[in-house]
Amino acid sequence: MESIVHHWIQQGKVEVREEATRLANIKMQKKKLLWQKK
Repeated sequence: MESIVHHWIQQGKVEVREEATRLANIKMQKKKLLWQKK
């Protein structure tokens, strides 16, 4: 039981990190587009 909970916690951390990375990439792409317009 303990290991299953631990697995879910680790999985959640990975998903949060991936989501944060994805959002950061989207922000970077938007900044690049803004710079290209200037």
